Amino acid sequence: LSPSDRHQTLINLIRASKTVIEHVPVYHDSFSMEDTNSIDDLLKMAEGKSLRALEREGLVFKSRNHNFSFKVISNKYLLIWPPIGSPLKSK
Repeated sequence: LSPSDRHQTLINLIRASKTVIEHVPVYHDSFSMEDTNSIDDLLKMAEGKSLRALEREGLVFKSRNHNFSFKVISNKYLLIWPPIGSPLKSK
């Protein structure tokens, strides 16, 4: 399924079950690896604002034609992880 089809399927399941499940936003639904020149380009794409935090964790890339996916984690996110006030934050 395409990202938009997966999203619509999830919406239909949520409506049918009356369950509250949130789906992350689809950043780009027709990206090709040919659109980037380097890993640095992917890392720059991964940076940005989150819906619930200052920085998003990164982006997940999923193939439409194959069972293949990978995640690019934002370096800015890694610099602030764990979040301030978290019990995981060392003193």
